[in-house]
Amino acid sequence: PYWCDEKALTDDRETHFSWVEEHSIYDIQPRNGEILPGDFLHVKMTYHHHSIGTHILPVVFNVHDGRSVLMYLKAHSVAPNVGCLSVRSSVVSLQPVPLNVEKGTTQPVELTNSGCIAAPWRIDLQSIFHFNLENYDFEVLSVYPVEGVLEPQSSTFVHFTFTPLETK
Repeated sequence: PYWCDEKALTDDRETHFSWVEEHSIYDIQPRNGEILPGDFLHVKMTYHHHSIGTHILPVVFNVHDGRSVLMYLKAHSVAPNVGCLSVRSSVVSLQPVPLNVEKGTTQPVELTNSGCIAAPWRIDLQSIFHFNLENYDFEVLSVYPVEGVLEPQSSTFVHFTFTPLETK
């Protein structure tokens, strides 16, 4: 039965890590070495685009009788006929702006297309519209441009202007 299957006890992350390792998605060379005091050693980490998707692998650098460093290698491959839009963070924190300014400072957010074809994009303005409506119908937050087409392997900036009415 399923409940006594040992493989069912491993969580999805461990299964993913094992799959990434078994399929040689990453190659790290050299795997060991000796570093003399005051010297250094270059370590080459290679990501192979064998499979479409996000690939994560925890890697531990151990120093004999010393400290260890845990790093998570994370990379993403897309199909050759797909655009792949991303921003650096899923949460963008705008910088503080003083009250009583006519117009707040413009703050850029980078948008990147790491895919191999052009990718059209558009910002859904509904939440910004409702946010401004809840703030006495004043344009507290604005954004430009609101749409475009981003060429492959390129970036652009979307500019936000934050002009607060009151401290919240």
